Amino acid sequence: MKSIQLELLKDNISTAEKYRGIENLQKRIVSLGAENVVIAAQNNQKITFNYQGDIKLEAFEKAFMVSGKLEFFEVCLEKEVLVKSLLNLHYKMSGKDSIISDRIDHKEDNDTFFGMSFAELGSVFLGTISEENEEEIIPLLKKASIYVAEQKKYVKFLLGRKDEKDRYEVYAVYVNKDGKSTLDGSYVVATATEKSLYNDSYNVNIEMDEVGAKIWEELTTHVYYTRGNIAVAVDNEVYMAPTVSSGGISGGFSQISANLNEEEASMLANAIRLGAIPKVKIISVSTLKPY
Repeated sequence: MKSIQLELLKDNISTAEKYRGIENLQKRIVSLGAENVVIAAQNNQKITFNYQGDIKLEAFEKAFMVSGKLEFFEVCLEKEVLVKSLLNLHYKMSGKDSIISDRIDHKEDNDTFFGMSFAELGSVFLGTISEENEEEIIPLLKKASIYVAEQKKYVKFLLGRKDEKDRYEVYAVYVNKDGKSTLDGSYVVATATEKSLYNDSYNVNIEMDEVGAKIWEELTTHVYYTRGNIAVAVDNEVYMAPTVSSGGISGGFSQISANLNEEEASMLANAIRLGAIPKVKIISVSTLKPY
């Protein structure tokens, strides 16, 4: 019999979210080939699982690397509203009295927000930031409380995946009052990987249950008629933000196509299928002495 002790790194986690995360952690351990996995001890943020099987530390580290929190968002394309709100925040934090007018009239106001370069009107993402500016800009974006009155929706910001130039695209997405999406990975019942027909990358195919399928069809129908985009995010990172080209999608099927290699796609599919886990740190992996 062996043992692995983990520490949950998120403090403000709800009781329901915590227990669901622990249950999904157990599923991850089983997926690695462990047998008879049971919770041996639980003390605040620390959980110990006993199990049978020979699993290397590297396998655990890889399995826990991806949380697997899948979410689908409608992208906010109201750039003038977003830029105005962010620049007003910029002025407020800089101690300036000026407030941006309803329209963005000054060229310098269109260029940057604390190091974030705004994209041109019509882009699906709001702007780009460099890796070196990430720690400065992200807390500011989290402070930006934006409500788009015309859409009667709230907005939050997410980053895309880092590109080859160490830059991130910044996406504005619609959320509910609690800052959450209307559709997430809790509705997923199956995942699979397949090789792309166009290059050497791999896609992740997703199947949702009946409730998720209905929400997905409603979301894709709405985005189709508004000519918008849907951001597909995993662990608060946007993997893709496609349009909907042929009406609402029925059946609850979706696909993540984000230039993944085979290992990345397999890890992502497995994480989404088994359910999201909280961020954890491995404290120890040990062999229990027989009585």
